[in-house]
Amino acid sequence: MKSIIATLATLCVVSSYIPQIVKGLKTKSLRDVSLIFLIVIILGTLLWIFYGFLNQDYIFLLANSVILIFAICLTIMKIMYERKRPV
Repeated sequence: MKSIIATLATLCVVSSYIPQIVKGLKTKSLRDVSLIFLIVIILGTLLWIFYGFLNQDYIFLLANSVILIFAICLTIMKIMYERKRPV
């Protein structure tokens, strides 16, 4: 039962990034997303990855690696789109 809950929670968290990435790609804007938020998410996810590594929980490690990739993508998009925005 615990693994089912963990799997569902992971799917929810991982999939929650997809709409924001798609919207950002379509609108070429992440103006409403805080850069500090993204940096904190990246740092927190790195800590979760380290925790998963220490506990040899490779499913947890994999899930957080995907979250890290999505958060880095959003951060890169945010920086790129902010540079292209007219002042």
